Amino acid sequence: MRRLAATLLVLTLGGCALKTLPSPDLGARFDCLRERNLALVAAHRGQPDRSAAENAMSSFITSLAAGVPFLEVDVATTKDGVLVLMHDDTVDRTTTGTGLVADRTWAELQALRIKRPDGTVLGDRVPRFSDVLEWGRQAGAHFELDVKRTTRFGDVVSAVHAAHMQDRVIVVTYSMTDAKTVHALDPRLMMSVTMEKPEDIAAARQVIDPLRLLGWTGTSDPKSRLFSALRDAGIEPIFGTLGRPGQRLDDLYLADGNPSEYLDLVRAGVVMIASDAAVAAQRAIGTGYRSCLGDGAGPAGAGPQPPVTFQVEEATIAQVHAAMTAKQLTCRDLVGQYLTRIQASDTQGPALNAIVQINPDALKEAEALDRRFAKGGLTGPLHCVPAIVKDNFETVGLQSADGSLSLEGFVSNKDAFLVKRIKAAGAIVIAKSNMAEFAFSPLETVNSILGTTKNPYALDRVPAGSSGGTAAAVASNFGLVGLGSDTGNSIRGPSSHNALVGIRSTMGLTSRAGVVPLSYLADVAGPMTRTVADAVAVFQVIVGEDPDDPMTARSHGREVPNYAASLVRDGLKGARIGVLRQAYERATLPVDEEIAKVFAKAIDDLKAAGADIIDPAPVDLSGVRRAQGSGTCRGFKFDINEYLAKQGDRVPVHNIDEILASGKFHNSVRARLEQAQRSTPQGPESDACHADAAYREAFGAAVVKAMDGLKLEAFIYPTWSQPPQLIGAADQQQAGDNSQVFAPTSGFPAINVPMGYTRGTLPIGMTIFGRAWSEATLIELAYAYEQATRHRRPPARDASTR
Repeated sequence: MRRLAATLLVLTLGGCALKTLPSPDLGARFDCLRERNLALVAAHRGQPDRSAAENAMSSFITSLAAGVPFLEVDVATTKDGVLVLMHDDTVDRTTTGTGLVADRTWAELQALRIKRPDGTVLGDRVPRFSDVLEWGRQAGAHFELDVKRTTRFGDVVSAVHAAHMQDRVIVVTYSMTDAKTVHALDPRLMMSVTMEKPEDIAAARQVIDPLRLLGWTGTSDPKSRLFSALRDAGIEPIFGTLGRPGQRLDDLYLADGNPSEYLDLVRAGVVMIASDAAVAAQRAIGTGYRSCLGDGAGPAGAGPQPPVTFQVEEATIAQVHAAMTAKQLTCRDLVGQYLTRIQASDTQGPALNAIVQINPDALKEAEALDRRFAKGGLTGPLHCVPAIVKDNFETVGLQSADGSLSLEGFVSNKDAFLVKRIKAAGAIVIAKSNMAEFAFSPLETVNSILGTTKNPYALDRVPAGSSGGTAAAVASNFGLVGLGSDTGNSIRGPSSHNALVGIRSTMGLTSRAGVVPLSYLADVAGPMTRTVADAVAVFQVIVGEDPDDPMTARSHGREVPNYAASLVRDGLKGARIGVLRQAYERATLPVDEEIAKVFAKAIDDLKAAGADIIDPAPVDLSGVRRAQGSGTCRGFKFDINEYLAKQGDRVPVHNIDEILASGKFHNSVRARLEQAQRSTPQGPESDACHADAAYREAFGAAVVKAMDGLKLEAFIYPTWSQPPQLIGAADQQQAGDNSQVFAPTSGFPAINVPMGYTRGTLPIGMTIFGRAWSEATLIELAYAYEQATRHRRPPARDASTR
């Protein structure tokens, strides 16, 4: 265990198997370690050119990715009482110009915006201790918890309890006074206390069960008075000097990972090695210790085990990049695992029917990224992020048929703006996904190209539309992230039905160039992911002005925020949020009783997280009317004819008349196509379009007026009033879509976040809707809610019909 002056520390357990430790499981693991001589503790010394918080988190994430089972964590308390992960209580003065953490508030620490070279750890934030415990819990790690004198012990113990980590934490203290305090708060916690004098042992035994105590002696001499006194008292001594003549501790800092040094320690009988170079040490000593500290212990003496394969199910971008940085994962391996999942579950097994086309060059592109990574590390914020892209996004080398046989064979010579952006950031388009034909249906995903896509949570249910293929694929872990388009519902609705996060941005913040249109008056393209953080990572890359989409001129001159700065766990504290009942309460279709209960629970969760809920929060639309008699502005006929005409000979049909004449479309869209063919749309400069623009502006003004009057940061409502419908059900038009009005008409942003489940397994989502350009605020609210509730779970592999 690390001490103030040590850079690398070795631990031996002599002939004792530590069978007296309080947790039988933990004791058995130590016993296994003693026999195997294989263990590793990560001690975050970090690099001198980074801040202290950066050192801590970089080592922490890298060590977890390397499979290190024990992590040394320093905890400090800010001026306003927030527990944070820091290193020796300070941040680097040359980077931030500040001193002790205890001298700064949590808000001030957040404002430091510590930058990282690889961009993989926690946005730009100093991490809260509760986050660190949660990540460790998910990774199955054990912690050596270094509690500083500036830290309030009660808060630390409470945080450990809240994270259910009591059996995975050893508290390190430096005085018997501290030990007494911690023991009084929770006598179950195991502690390590620095022992400087034999008489300290007597004091320790008076207040702490000696079987729950480890003692650090500072010497490896078993004949020393202190060492002997500890052993006699039944307290296991831990010592921190290697004992080689003339060797300084600083010489043991093996930043480059000298395998012979590590192996010498193992051969000498050292059981636990604490090191900054966690990855190098792990490689040198092998991965056999996993059989001691993993879920399934192998037989003692069985020899090194092969590395555990990186699990792509529910993986995040940060986890993937950490594993790659730790050299535990290659891009080719990652892409290969996703391709295997697609093969096993899309046309076979549950046969989701979510993927239209797999990128035949995906593995080659992955290998190319591996070569670039070997030379210079991560190539961008989306390095080797396998992306599922909806079939209406133009993608070089892959068909973009908009879900229709009438466009079969259309392969564009350029990427859609968003596709180009994610590729430039390092992503790989691993597959194109199924969609509702021409993006017509918000309710289901069916077309003439591939047929019907199933909901992975219940194979007899719809995934919603029109981006249902992207949603089903991302929910089933066929890729890391997805891209969809949303005219009235098509990102948020499928995200709700598949327990995903989906962002519909302010009109003009993201480009639609290269996306086959449904209605340019309302079309938006954006991310669909399993977590808010991953949605933000994609969103950061795709926003921005594009000369090929005139709508994005609205973004001109606006500084793009750092959206990762909105990933704040306590972002709901003090937030005023209105319940927009107008969006979902309709006399013709009452809200499903289970959804009403889940939404009521969501409101309670928001309140518990510190939000101030205003219910109801009405928007006065009584004076908002569309001008009568002005005609139709644009519409599908106008937009699709304009789009196809620009494609020339690359497309087999060039207008809606030719689409109908071809007969190559699903029968469910015939009436919609014929209706569009009969329409007489007018162009952008027509009276009809001026009237439409005035109506949308008045609608948005009414929303802003309501928000200003109630001092709201956002509205909330259930994304659907009904659960996912049965495939082929006759009542699809009564499916309870609540997304068609407020965001599309105003052009304002909305985010869907998982809210829970009905019927045990059917996902439902909550929409968070706000004023124009308020994405950073909505992300903060969505992330805080996600972290407080953690509703997302993957579908069962054998999703049964119900």
